[in-house]
Amino acid sequence: MKTNNPGCLCCGADCTDACYFPCTGGTEGLDCQVCGIDIQLPTPETTGLDPLTIVPTGCDDEAPCWQCYEWFDRVFSFPYFGGAGDILPPVGEGACNDYQFTWELSGPYQYIYPANGSLKFIYIDPCWESNNYNCPYENTLGFWDCPGSNVALSTRWTDRGGPAQLVLTGNEWDGSCGKLTLTIRYAVTEFVIGTTTPPITEPEGCEEPKWSEFLYTFELEYCTCEELFNAFTFVSVSVTDSCAGSVADPCKMDEAVIRLKKRPEEKAFCNICNCMNCPDYRSDKISLTISGPVINGTFIIDGFRLPTGLADCFYIYRVPFEGCPEIRDLQINLRCLPCDLFKAFLTIQFPYTYWSGATEPFNCGDSPVFTKQSFNPAVPNCQIDNHTFTLSMIAQ
Repeated sequence: MKTNNPGCLCCGADCTDACYFPCTGGTEGLDCQVCGIDIQLPTPETTGLDPLTIVPTGCDDEAPCWQCYEWFDRVFSFPYFGGAGDILPPVGEGACNDYQFTWELSGPYQYIYPANGSLKFIYIDPCWESNNYNCPYENTLGFWDCPGSNVALSTRWTDRGGPAQLVLTGNEWDGSCGKLTLTIRYAVTEFVIGTTTPPITEPEGCEEPKWSEFLYTFELEYCTCEELFNAFTFVSVSVTDSCAGSVADPCKMDEAVIRLKKRPEEKAFCNICNCMNCPDYRSDKISLTISGPVINGTFIIDGFRLPTGLADCFYIYRVPFEGCPEIRDLQINLRCLPCDLFKAFLTIQFPYTYWSGATEPFNCGDSPVFTKQSFNPAVPNCQIDNHTFTLSMIAQ
């Protein structure tokens, strides 16, 4: 059994005999170790409201479809086998060139409608709601004071198929070059003329909301290990419309930049947080610069793994601080916002008190400063209240 493998337990140092992601020109196993699929979307299309909606004063009536970012603009991690080793599960003999990985997506809201005498289900996520249409800022009105988008990303549990999903199949490896195929399938639903009224109720029996289902196909053809991490090429899209008509796709999936995500170093976790998919930056570590009369320096803070599906990323630092041994630990909570931005929260824990601060929303590569939220200064030998705390991402 060989070590430093990129996929199953069969990889040599040059990556040419890897089960999942073989490639040529690799000098070590790390050159072909893949963490997942990274999708970078362009700014989504703007969507609006039901035309019968009366918009209260102070509410917007349109916004970009932020839900496209929440569903797709992230890293889709592989189902690793072996815990911290991040090793993909072994495949059966002869299956190295014939495998499939599937990621399923489902919205939190369930909509039920009659269709041909039976009930059909759609799970939906509205493109935007009253608390994020003016993202990244919090709405000053109450959550239910403003209506949300009548266009939603959706998964269709019908006789036509199951949930939205990503499927990666491969590898068509001939010994020197290979090809991977990625398909992305989801539906977009539009509720018009009243949010719960089917748009067509004629005797022909079209009793369902208006929707379109999209099946996008992308391919990656490569030979060398460097080419393995090139962007996938958009190949085609297949569209199926409801009997009530078609709905445009707000996510611009055909313009997405999709790549395999490489492991940053041999002993690093692949992904601490799937929604932190900043190009050229690591997700498993983050940098904090502290400047002031007691503590001065830049500290590399390691992330730790959480159950999949959680939106926040967590980083913790427990090494003693010179000049301030009273600090028990320092923790950063990096929150992913709906609009492809971030907000960070810093907590410095002392034995009987803590200092906490937060940043304004920021983008990939920014270096935001934490603003104090609360601090009980009952720490006589470690007054950090007049320090500056600056967060930075670490280049990969």
